[in-house]
Amino acid sequence: MGTIFDETLTEDVTIDESEGLQTSGVATTTEDNNDDDILLSSIATLLGTLDTLGAPAAGDAIEAAQNRVLTFEANVDPNLKFTLKNGDTVVTEVLSALSTTAGGDPITLVWINATTIFGYADRGGANERVAFALVLEKIEPTVGDPGGARVTIVQYEALDNGNDALFDEAVDLTGLVFVDAVQDIAFDDFSTAAAGQNLWNSVTDTATGIQLLFTGLDFGSDTVNTSDFAIGSNSQSIAIDDGIVVDFVKNQTPAKDTDAKTVTTINFTERVEGPSGGFTLVQTGGNDANRVGAEIFAFDSSELGTHYTDGAIGEASPSQTIVSVKVWLGDTLVSAWDRTNGITNNTDPGVTYAISDPNDNDDGVVIQGLLVHYRVEFHVGVVDGDDTGKLDRFSVQNVSSGGQANDTFDLGDIRLGGQVGEQAEVGSHINFEDDGPTQSVTAGTATVSVELDETTGASDRYAAGETADTYLNDDNGYLAQVTTSVAGGLVSLFSAAGDYGSDGAGTLTPLLSFVGVPAEGLATSLSATHGGAITLFADSATQLSGKDADGDTVFTIAIVNVGGGVLQLQTTLIEALDNGNDTLFDEAVALLLPVGALELQYQVTRSDAEGDTVVASDTILLADDENSVFGFDDDGPTQTVTAVAGAAAQLEVELDETTGASDRYAAGETADTYLNDDNGYLARVTTSVAGGLVSLFSAAGDYGSDGAGTLTPLLSFVGVPAGGLATSLSATHGGAITLFADSATQLSGKDADGDTVFTIAIVDVGGGELQLRTTLFEALDNGNDTLFDEAVDLLLPTGALELQYQVTRSDAEGDTVVASDTILLADD
Repeated sequence: MGTIFDETLTEDVTIDESEGLQTSGVATTTEDNNDDDILLSSIATLLGTLDTLGAPAAGDAIEAAQNRVLTFEANVDPNLKFTLKNGDTVVTEVLSALSTTAGGDPITLVWINATTIFGYADRGGANERVAFALVLEKIEPTVGDPGGARVTIVQYEALDNGNDALFDEAVDLTGLVFVDAVQDIAFDDFSTAAAGQNLWNSVTDTATGIQLLFTGLDFGSDTVNTSDFAIGSNSQSIAIDDGIVVDFVKNQTPAKDTDAKTVTTINFTERVEGPSGGFTLVQTGGNDANRVGAEIFAFDSSELGTHYTDGAIGEASPSQTIVSVKVWLGDTLVSAWDRTNGITNNTDPGVTYAISDPNDNDDGVVIQGLLVHYRVEFHVGVVDGDDTGKLDRFSVQNVSSGGQANDTFDLGDIRLGGQVGEQAEVGSHINFEDDGPTQSVTAGTATVSVELDETTGASDRYAAGETADTYLNDDNGYLAQVTTSVAGGLVSLFSAAGDYGSDGAGTLTPLLSFVGVPAEGLATSLSATHGGAITLFADSATQLSGKDADGDTVFTIAIVNVGGGVLQLQTTLIEALDNGNDTLFDEAVALLLPVGALELQYQVTRSDAEGDTVVASDTILLADDENSVFGFDDDGPTQTVTAVAGAAAQLEVELDETTGASDRYAAGETADTYLNDDNGYLARVTTSVAGGLVSLFSAAGDYGSDGAGTLTPLLSFVGVPAGGLATSLSATHGGAITLFADSATQLSGKDADGDTVFTIAIVDVGGGELQLRTTLFEALDNGNDTLFDEAVDLLLPTGALELQYQVTRSDAEGDTVVASDTILLADD
């Protein structure tokens, strides 16, 4: 335990330069929130005072903090002052380890007065200014509170706290700032004084070695006496016109009953000075309501030992001007006066003051109306030429105005100010906490949607029966390339806010990037038509590539600058995807990630001028195992088949059942051109269409983005049901002929007996060339018996026979298109 300060109760005062009060007690990742910040408005008067001392204007203060740093021991009431030290040397200025954020200017602590220290940035330089102020305030002792020292910090600009990785770290003033406490010495125990009536007497404070030497007012004739706690004069108590003179000395031989009877035994060798004195009326005559008066003079003497006095008291000692008086009852101030303003506290209006007779010595003061147990405390100051501001002697004379015999008093608790001192280091308890930038990033509810169609060209492709959708040609030199058109760019999908804090602006670095794709890639739900399963890789923070099992890039997704710093999402399809459903050409597949998630991240890095950095980010989901903003529409093959004009005429077939080298005609029948078409049958004719039957059709198509698969052409007969189709023909032997389909490429005309009368077949005449071959096995009943060479046509009363050319095209993915057209061979 200390003499004045209770060392177990030392506390910190911590200011946080962050905006607002950091006092909630609820800690965050960057702020402990247990600081001592106060509202600047609560110290408006103090800010004005600091302004007059050279600090910036009140409006320039950025933060303030205040807290008790020291607590007194019980029953002490010292005076306090700031002290600066450089090592062990007391100084008025000392360079600290602190510096400002702006300019990095070093800070010098400057002692302004006993209660004020300024922290000057760039001391003596062109940009000298006050960065902060420290103010010391005494907490007066009260009932339940022993009192102590309070320090207020006012900060005018940000400090560089050094560690850019922390926002709340503190710097302090260790070893530089001290609080000095000076306590009055009080003599309230006179049990060791010489007994009886004596010309002088003394008691010693064993802790300091200071001695109280006291005499009567009329030195050498008036006597003094003591009780255990009080001093009287002559007839025990101090009567009107009597008084006591006290001196504060050292090295006086303690008074003994015999020695104190003569003044020649006064032999002290040193005087002790202080700025103030005091005493208590420990006893008064009459009852406790009896008021008395006292006149006080203070002196600063140089007399030692036997030269204690030469003549009347005060003649050889310069009197000191008493400038203020306080009257206490215990810890309660009941009255106060100063020479300039008069009474400044009149809790007890019965106490009055007057300056001593100006015609004699106006340095003293007369106090009337004092009650028992009142303690008088007075201070001297430099007012005239012989004032030193110190005293080592004072006198108290009874000048009670009542004039009654019981207007007497005894003195005790004799005090000399400024004698017991203690110094406490407080610089290590004065903390300046850092401020840091703030930043938030929050993804909005809006997102992006990307749909690509691997179809190239001006129109989309659909399978039979597939519903058409809106199609935009998105080729752009690739199978597809789509760039989003988010108003304001991708950053508008996020809201970002922040500030640099007290340290001021540094740098702001926004970054849009993809996150979620590890170095080894991320499996996707997609597969390339050529190359198989696709894995997503991060080429950089702003570009992704979907690569197939062969390592070929199938698609890319990139964050691109479309001009003016506006960023958009650009997706490019380079190779076709396998969309799965071969019955549809335009179905979409989504980019899904079975074991991960792809996100668009907006990150903002804000650094203040000191270098403290905060990073904030948020993300928007682009794809995971269930959701995706990316859709890829399929492509399919195309195929057309069209019968050429006049194709049917090239298929006209005429057979003559006449066998032999010449035709036969009835009398008068006109002969026609005859070609022997027996060929081992009644007749057989094969068409000779240039290029074969397929040349009768125009066929065109392509495989689309998925690439070549298979192409399957097919010539066939269509229109003949399984039950056959009645014809207009009749066999000479067998009756009516019905047409049957033996296969897709051969038909048979059979009579009522089931005999085959003729066949019609699609045959390969060599080199893959297909022609139509008609063979007549039995004679037909041509109807007109008067003619031998009349012709009958194959007609179908209830149906139609057609030659169909069908082309089936499948792309590499398996999407298939079938196209066909027909040429009419026979109907009704």
